[in-house]
Amino acid sequence: MHDHEPTPSHTPNPEALRHSDEEAHLAPPEPISRHERRVLERLLVERGDAFQVYLDRVWRGTAITDMEDEFENLYWASYDRVEHFITDIADAQGWDSALEEFTRTWAIPAHSLPWNYSVLLEDLRGSYEFIAHGGQIHVFIK
Repeated sequence: MHDHEPTPSHTPNPEALRHSDEEAHLAPPEPISRHERRVLERLLVERGDAFQVYLDRVWRGTAITDMEDEFENLYWASYDRVEHFITDIADAQGWDSALEEFTRTWAIPAHSLPWNYSVLLEDLRGSYEFIAHGGQIHVFIK
């Protein structure tokens, strides 16, 4: 895993992230029973800002009683910086290990092949949605 911070030329443009108030979306659902109201209240308390972002920007019309499962299936995590997500996904996909093995096999000096965060972010946009809200980047699977 790379311990170094990305160089400025490899740092994604923060303006490229979607902010939580930019696009119209389905209005959050109105609970029609006390049970649904309790479900929504519990999820907002337990999941915090990430669940609010889900309601405001990601929710796809799922019944309130099924929201927890949908949220769990779509929500990846929240980060202070998008670079932290890229580092996380690179580790989860084994990219760091593959790069280390490649550089070791070919005797390439360590850290001479840094990740180009801007290119990776553009590629990852096809599979993930990045929503800036409340000082965090909330990541959801598309």
